[in-house]
Amino acid sequence: MVGCDLTNQSSPEKITEGELSKARAAVKKVIKIIGKLADWEWVEEFEGPETGRSVYSIVIKPKGDVWFGHIGWESAPAEMREYVEMSTKCLFPGYHWKTYDYPKRVKDRLKKAWQIERKWLKKVNHEFNVNLKDMGPEFSAYYVTFKIDRLNPEEVRKYFMAMKWAYEMAKRELEEKGIVITDKIIDLELKLEDDLEVTEEDIKAALGEV
Repeated sequence: MVGCDLTNQSSPEKITEGELSKARAAVKKVIKIIGKLADWEWVEEFEGPETGRSVYSIVIKPKGDVWFGHIGWESAPAEMREYVEMSTKCLFPGYHWKTYDYPKRVKDRLKKAWQIERKWLKKVNHEFNVNLKDMGPEFSAYYVTFKIDRLNPEEVRKYFMAMKWAYEMAKRELEEKGIVITDKIIDLELKLEDDLEVTEEDIKAALGEV
């Protein structure tokens, strides 16, 4: 999974130029399929052993502040991954509320946010008859994967609209309920990870109360 951060395992072998071209073509085909539904400028990022990474990844992201996250492909060098991924942005920063022993106010805020994230995932899967997934406890984003050799335009567009609806409805509910979580929660989580004291100032910063 590409997710909101690109990490994976190392391997001694290499993927061929032909395989990379096939993956890049699939990523670009998804962009072509969604067409005017995603009328954005795009930026491509490539990483691999040649750039100091232990995996190959091709990620194309829209420029600007939009709800969409990326279209991407990632594979360990030892084997060609046959799937391309499409995702939303993260709805909010921060891990799942059970990941760390968060201070109570932070835990309660995260719990409410994650419940809304999961609520709209279930709703959209039912309403659109799709199988969107979320990225687990690390990233509050929705995603779907497609087989590179079986990109069905109708299915791709259907999932694109489903994830747009899920993201926008979840984001709206978070805003209407005043559920704010800022990037400062990352600093708080790093303190928890290192067994350092979390101050009231850390909590206020994470919850946007400063």
